Amino acid sequence: MYAVIRTFNNEKTIRECLLSFLPYVDKVVIIDGAYERFPHKLDSGASTDETKEICHKLCSPEQLLWVDPEKPLTEISKNNLMLEHIPVGEWSLWIDADEIIEGEVAEVVRFVETSALQSIGIPIKNFHPIWHGYNIKYWNSHPYVDLDPPIPEEEWGNLAWKPYYGVSSRFKRRVPKLCFRGHHHRLYVGKKLIRYEVSLDNVIIVNNHENVGWERWHQKIRYKKECYLKGEWR
Repeated sequence: MYAVIRTFNNEKTIRECLLSFLPYVDKVVIIDGAYERFPHKLDSGASTDETKEICHKLCSPEQLLWVDPEKPLTEISKNNLMLEHIPVGEWSLWIDADEIIEGEVAEVVRFVETSALQSIGIPIKNFHPIWHGYNIKYWNSHPYVDLDPPIPEEEWGNLAWKPYYGVSSRFKRRVPKLCFRGHHHRLYVGKKLIRYEVSLDNVIIVNNHENVGWERWHQKIRYKKECYLKGEWR
């Protein structure tokens, strides 16, 4: 079983993320780097905090494959780059660096690795930020286009999180011609769109937004908004 992670300056959350699944996977593929339009300090967009050091401390050299960016990539390009590092026939767990997986992880991994399916969904718990009772819209539908200017910095301590739930395809089996196109969640084999074939209820992926920090969250707002306004939301 492989695990794949996209990361950029996630020193506040990457430890909990890795510890939630590390005993149950053989290989961890981590693609570093800011997204193409995301604010970043270096031309490559590489992480500037302790993210890389934390990952190397927690994972053995044989277990970790860390990929440094040559330049900032789109989210789709990052996903396809991760696919290149997963051998055909292998299963992979897709998890973000600010998420953790909880529940019967070992049991689920055993089921997945013996399954004839191609894509398996699991429940996810994410959060809407709330400010003075205003429920800020989730960026998949309306990515903060009406939140201008952003919440002032002096108000960041007054935000709260409202949880919401869904199901996401997080276990994928690598097959030839597998690729992401059009959107970072749209997975294809050739021209066929792949959706999750079954959802497992004995694990859940939980977003760890609270530990990310509001400055980073506002950077995400600007990145998503710029993509959206240019008609390039992917």
